[in-house]
Amino acid sequence: MYFKNQVNFGHILSILAIVIIPLLIWGFSVEAMRKDVERNTNDITEIKSEAKEIKLQNTKNHNEVMDKLHEIELQLKDKKDRE
Repeated sequence: MYFKNQVNFGHILSILAIVIIPLLIWGFSVEAMRKDVERNTNDITEIKSEAKEIKLQNTKNHNEVMDKLHEIELQLKDKKDRE
């Protein structure tokens, strides 16, 4: 005979499984997302530092090119003045 106040362990286990399994899945997915965000943050930081280095190199190259162009202009001007 089954009374309302008797505990059916099968029901308790099924309720626990219904609660615990989704929580475990959610926990693992959140952990995976956290690792992805951390990896992406590191990648973004690395890309920013590389972009700064490239910008500095480009500025240096631009300045060198402008200096050489100025030298060539001066040489051409001197050549015209001599003629």
